[in-house]
Amino acid sequence: MAIITGQVQFTGSLGNISAYRMRGVDKMVLRRKGGPTRKDIHTKPQFENTRRNNQEWKASIMASRDVQHALHDIRLTGDYNYSGALNALCKRIQAGDTVSDWGKRNILFSKEGPQLEGFSLNRYNLFDQVVRQHLHFSVDRSAGTALVAVPALQAGYNLVNPHNKPVYRIVISMVPLADIIYTGDKGYVYARANNTPMFRSKHTATGWFTVYQGSPAAELQLAADDWDNDPACALLLCAGIEFGTPVSGNQNAAVKYAGAGKILRVV
Repeated sequence: MAIITGQVQFTGSLGNISAYRMRGVDKMVLRRKGGPTRKDIHTKPQFENTRRNNQEWKASIMASRDVQHALHDIRLTGDYNYSGALNALCKRIQAGDTVSDWGKRNILFSKEGPQLEGFSLNRYNLFDQVVRQHLHFSVDRSAGTALVAVPALQAGYNLVNPHNKPVYRIVISMVPLADIIYTGDKGYVYARANNTPMFRSKHTATGWFTVYQGSPAAELQLAADDWDNDPACALLLCAGIEFGTPVSGNQNAAVKYAGAGKILRVV
């Protein structure tokens, strides 16, 4: 991938070059077409390592998609396309499987999930830069419950409003993540008896508060539905601060890209 740094600006194809824009990148991105054919990659000996990488990449994409689903309830707080960063992180988690052969390594959230902790949905305004006092939280894996203590917040003291929106709230979410394992003929599947990803999310939020007045301390609790403490699953807890605007009466709506979010804990 290349980036245009001069005055030339175009999108589309030019010969064997494609140009396009990418969210989070303020310059044009270039990519060259061509390379080996699909048949070459699937059959020729010199692409054996490529086939190993491609096979494992399927699992990384599955895992990244699952984590993005887990972040669904705080997705409005993200300010860039973090898919690539999640793909790379899930690939690193896969590398933690030192038992399986290359090309067949598993993604074990149940063991390597803590590598996700601290992952940010933001590039420009991080959660800890917006909420400048730590959230205290705990997750009881056996019971499938979580408790998050939100401190009293006040603009100018421990709350930053980077986009000058009038209201805000804290949102938390907890989602089970299933391990992804290699099974041979079936490729990569979820390591549950019924081969399901176990996506059921639980989320809750504080009420909306005006930035001018601030908000009191609060405790938010969550309990996962139908949680069976499956050893092939992990629980992901995440939090976000949404900033919004009034829409009608006492109703407020979150504004995209105005907040901040992060993964707190994976157990």
